[in-house]
Amino acid sequence: MDPSLRALPHAARISMLAHPREGGSQERLAPHPRTSIMAAYQILLLIKFVGVILYSGGLIGSFVATALVDRKRAVHAVASPGLVVTWIAGYLLTTQLQVPLTELWIVAAIPLSLVSQLALVHSVSRDRRTTGAFVSAFAPLFMVLLMMVFRPTWSGVGS
Repeated sequence: MDPSLRALPHAARISMLAHPREGGSQERLAPHPRTSIMAAYQILLLIKFVGVILYSGGLIGSFVATALVDRKRAVHAVASPGLVVTWIAGYLLTTQLQVPLTELWIVAAIPLSLVSQLALVHSVSRDRRTTGAFVSAFAPLFMVLLMMVFRPTWSGVGS
């Protein structure tokens, strides 16, 4: 880097390096490490969101479809892969954010999502489309969404 640029504030250096016609050098700055970390975080968050949408769509499709074949397809071809995508993306997000898997909201969300999946599979395998079957699959999913949004911690349990 040009020694005369070192004395300038960071923002001015970036501006001059990014616009060489306006007096800056031809040298370009490498992307800031936080930029690539943030991009990875946002991509993982998007992937997790897609997984949640797939799972929710499969859950709703399994109760809306009239034919048993379509209901099974909604569960096994849409909801189940959506749950796997959600779990994998969620795990990768925890590693990205360096959040331990022992946090209350994670410890509660994993079995709740599994309960929702098992209730969904059970309702399709028994060909049940009752309100109770829907609630038994939807209520745990709703609780998972609450856990992911509000992120309760162990320190808040005792108070």
